[in-house]
Amino acid sequence: MNKKLLFAVLLTAVIGCGAMAQSTFTLRLGSGMLYDDFGMTKSAGSGQQEAADPVKSPSIGFTFGAEWSHQVKAVDGLSFVLSLDGFYNGPTKELNEYLDKEHDRVTGLGADMTITRPSFLNFPLMLGAQYGYDAIPGIGIYTTLAAGANLRYTTPMTFEYVIVYDNSVPYGTVNQTIEFIFQPVVTFAFRLTAGMVFNDKFSVEMGYLNLGTGTANTEGHETISSSVANTTRTNKASPVTNTPEIFTLSLGIRL
Repeated sequence: MNKKLLFAVLLTAVIGCGAMAQSTFTLRLGSGMLYDDFGMTKSAGSGQQEAADPVKSPSIGFTFGAEWSHQVKAVDGLSFVLSLDGFYNGPTKELNEYLDKEHDRVTGLGADMTITRPSFLNFPLMLGAQYGYDAIPGIGIYTTLAAGANLRYTTPMTFEYVIVYDNSVPYGTVNQTIEFIFQPVVTFAFRLTAGMVFNDKFSVEMGYLNLGTGTANTEGHETISSSVANTTRTNKASPVTNTPEIFTLSLGIRL
């Protein structure tokens, strides 16, 4: 099945399950630590941007989500679950270090440089099973295993250069902008979580998500302007292939 079609089918199922009166509806909010390798290996235009080696490094972000569960009457404690979550993370440690080095290298040559760093957004939509039991009165323990589709989006990454030449060069001040645009990707994903629920109302949950391997096609847009000429061009850049993982800690409320 086409991955985008799978994402749409699961979304329809989540909405339908949410309308069932006998279902439990949970809202959750928390933090998500992204582990990912990300980096450009080729820039737009004539320049060359070499990223750090693809070593996974962390980025702290936040997560929000909703989950519907429907109890299986034949098995005590077993439920079907459908969930939709959102994750927002900034650049990873490895990517930040590379961009800092690039900034220092360029400014050390006498140019001004501004970098707009990318952010990572993930929206996993999953179907699975949850099993729980009451450990002691008022406190329940549960675990969830689910799989589905993840929509991954990376915001643009931009390098802006300002180079001022002396009077011997006719260009004067040159402004150069290189912007990398990353296409959205839909991948297979799965998650494993464990948590505690208090008075069948409030929950604390820890989880692991593997958001699947995907390749984002990339375009580089380059604009150069000076006192004598203006140039704009678009080139294909090297695609970005990565397999992000997220570790979560969240609080929930059952409605």
